[in-house]
Amino acid sequence: MTSWTIAGTLRVAPALDHPELLAEPVSAALRGTVEAERVGVAEIDPELADTTEFCAAYSSPLEASANCVVVAGKRSGEQRYAACLVLATTCEASSH
Repeated sequence: MTSWTIAGTLRVAPALDHPELLAEPVSAALRGTVEAERVGVAEIDPELADTTEFCAAYSSPLEASANCVVVAGKRSGEQRYAACLVLATTCEASSH
């Protein structure tokens, strides 16, 4: 069983138990993943997009936080997406 104590006060639940919090492609990908039970999801306030505010509101350590950048591209008529997680400590350090 995965421990989510590093998530601060966020209420983390198994992602597959809450498909309403996932985009359908993410949900589909998880259903095909061997270790899907290790993936958690938490509902958050969408107004807390700022990393510092998010960490303060949920008592989440900056070292346990990340920002996700999603990009879309099209090649040969096929749309593709890619996601990149950037550690919050990287973002914080680069903003000084």
